[in-house]
Amino acid sequence: MAKASKKKQNKEQTAQKTKKQIAFSRKEARQNRIILISIGLLAVLVVAVLTFGLLREFGLKPSEPVAIVEGTKIRSDDYDDLVAALSYNLVLNLSMIDTSQEGSDFLTSYYQQQLEFVPQAALEQLIEDVLIQEEADKLGLTVSDEEVEQAIFAQPQTPVTDTATIPTPIPQEELDARYRASLQQMGVSDSSFREIVRRDLLRSKLQEYLASQVETTGPIADARIIQTETEQEARDALSRIDSGEDFAIVAQEVSTDTLTAENGGDLGWVTIGQISSRYGEDLERSVFSMSPGDIRVLQSNDRWYVVELIDLDENGPLPEAVLSARQASALSDWLEARKASPDVEIERILDAASAGNPFLTPQLP
Repeated sequence: MAKASKKKQNKEQTAQKTKKQIAFSRKEARQNRIILISIGLLAVLVVAVLTFGLLREFGLKPSEPVAIVEGTKIRSDDYDDLVAALSYNLVLNLSMIDTSQEGSDFLTSYYQQQLEFVPQAALEQLIEDVLIQEEADKLGLTVSDEEVEQAIFAQPQTPVTDTATIPTPIPQEELDARYRASLQQMGVSDSSFREIVRRDLLRSKLQEYLASQVETTGPIADARIIQTETEQEARDALSRIDSGEDFAIVAQEVSTDTLTAENGGDLGWVTIGQISSRYGEDLERSVFSMSPGDIRVLQSNDRWYVVELIDLDENGPLPEAVLSARQASALSDWLEARKASPDVEIERILDAASAGNPFLTPQLP
């Protein structure tokens, strides 16, 4: 009996060990697959760098412009370097995707698509950089060598909690080694990469400046609405309110606007652009032309509304969401206006849309 029991125990231990080995083998296989994919992607990048070098040698010369902005020539080598840097960053993101995780196919497809558009994005970014530099010169905005150095060699930031330990700083020697390896894989020189970083920092500084110049006040209105499909429904709702029923109760029972009905039709404080984006310009113009206390039946975008203007301030504080959005888009709005201005001369010599990206990786297995 003792022998049989011991034999059974050994068999169970062997079975448990096998399960652990299987789980470990699966985990190891996943890790090895990610490593192989990463190596493969970086190998593709290295080959692309060599290919790009040949294209540069036998195609456009470094001094030849890919675009001219306000008389400033954008050199082909600066364009090549930016394409390489942007592509390298996307390839790294691709290499870090765990293909065994849910959603990995979407991420892979997303970064692949981004790689396809790198040539166009790089050309537009360089065009914008010229306009940004001109404006920065007017404003006295500059980026120092120390700021560039700090941006390149910034230590990884890890949130510290009560239970977490402060991460050990990476030795400068290791940071230098990583930086040199990245430059080699990109095929970009140290001076060229520092210039790319400098332009990015200058872009951030102009964005910060323009955001600080966004107006924080403007016309705001506090209003309530009841939305209906027909004029008769709107007039019936107004009759109920005129007869003494509470606006909010009528709105909850009648309004077809799911955004405001539960809140009794309350729009809250809104500014120019908020009403028109959802209900149409006709309604917005009417609201801001009303006097506090007015209640009207109005038509906008093929719907009918009962509108009550509670209060109006011609120069009140803008809603936080509106102000934040305007500040966030300050630079992009400025760039869009500058590029569309008839006073700004932009000549795109290179057809980046058809140039293709030699760094575009094949689909992952």
